[in-house]
Amino acid sequence: MVLAEIGRIREASAIYRSLGPIADWRPTPHATLFTFAFGINLAITLGASEDVATLRGRLASYRGHHVVSGVCSIAYFGPVELWLGVAAGHLDLLDDAVADLEHAAKACAVSGAAGFHAEAQYELANALALRAGPGDLPRARSLVTEAARQTEALGMPPIAAKAARLTKQLDQQSSTMLTPREREVAELVAQGLTNREIAARLYLSERTAENHVQHILTKLDLRNRSQIATWISSRR
Repeated sequence: MVLAEIGRIREASAIYRSLGPIADWRPTPHATLFTFAFGINLAITLGASEDVATLRGRLASYRGHHVVSGVCSIAYFGPVELWLGVAAGHLDLLDDAVADLEHAAKACAVSGAAGFHAEAQYELANALALRAGPGDLPRARSLVTEAARQTEALGMPPIAAKAARLTKQLDQQSSTMLTPREREVAELVAQGLTNREIAARLYLSERTAENHVQHILTKLDLRNRSQIATWISSRR
């Protein structure tokens, strides 16, 4: 893992492959969960998708547990569902990824694992962005905004950088969903203007302004004007 993190992928891969087939791994009991969780992360880095699937299957029997290692559990690596969700996301099993990562975020919040909670929120936002179903993108935007805030406060630059990239990607996606006129109307909604005031500002009929607002709500899967304002504010 250390070699992979500093970019020495060839050396990391050689050591990883020297461990033999994953199905034959027999880690000691106190290292089992760490071995499978770290294995998932390393296999993803090395692009070994078949290994990710195998490790996910082996780790799945420990759902509801947390990844700990050592005498008196001296090392902690988050809830099992966090790494199951990461693995599922890599394998494009996005519904499974969202379900596991939702569980992981809740487990971290309950246990007070602030750093892993921020990471789980980022991973959940990423899975939702990839799935892009009804309501997924606005929810992803909200989650990644909170993850960015938490990682900045906690001093987690690697996850903060990932959150910043995802935020930029979501901005690009949501911007292309709206027409230039709809983006203009959204800005005016964020300034607190009524439909009548928007119509006067843009030389439209009030009915046309109302239609634009409704189209914005529908496209972004938002419920009200205040959420449009929040969306504009988060993009800034």
